[in-house]
Amino acid sequence: MRRRSAASAAVVLAVIALVGCSPEGSRPEEPVDPAGIVEEEFDTHVDADVEGMPPECAVVAVGWYPGIDISNVENLPADWPPAPRDSVLCATRGGGSIHTAAYASPLSIDEVFAFYEAALPAGFTAEHVSGEENGTGYGSLEGNGPGIAFQVRENDGGFTLAFAVEGS
Repeated sequence: MRRRSAASAAVVLAVIALVGCSPEGSRPEEPVDPAGIVEEEFDTHVDADVEGMPPECAVVAVGWYPGIDISNVENLPADWPPAPRDSVLCATRGGGSIHTAAYASPLSIDEVFAFYEAALPAGFTAEHVSGEENGTGYGSLEGNGPGIAFQVRENDGGFTLAFAVEGS
């Protein structure tokens, strides 16, 4: 039985729409937003030569490039673990109710999921969701903590973290 709250489900749908990633680097025609909760579209193409972008990030399909500053992710829980070894921060998005950080990583997504499952702060729970189930073709680790919903989602060349305050 699923224990994910309605708020978490809404966060997952919104993150899918915001991240804008799809299999093999292709981009969907329209953002996935059946609940009508996303107010902005992020469809800016990411060029490998964007000033300030680490070279490892050229392979990460994030669909947007607003900045590389983890402080943009204001919803990041204070006790959230740092990214797994050899991961490189490529893009962040703050503002609004969902905040995201995209990373390039040489680790497999299973290794990334295992890392976060083992390092989840006290009071956090998580479950695996298949790419078929979430409609993106990419697996995710989704869950909740005290007042926050999160998602760790596979991207081409890495992963994205997303956080939303529950009830927002």
